[in-house]
Amino acid sequence: MSEKPTPKHKVLSPETKWEVFLQVTSGEISQADAARKWQVDVSTVIGIRRTAKDAALAAFARKRRR
Repeated sequence: MSEKPTPKHKVLSPETKWEVFLQVTSGEISQADAARKWQVDVSTVIGIRRTAKDAALAAFARKRRR
């Protein structure tokens, strides 16, 4: 039998990660549905949301210099 090796994880582009974040956060689709749609594990979707939240909070916390 000759089977193609399957990748350990699917790599999503930054644009796709943003789309996942927007759709799940807006309630358009659930985390589970997003995972199925983009063929990733639910933990990947959770990680995308956590990363976006952390980045947004860090950006808001920075002092603006004018």
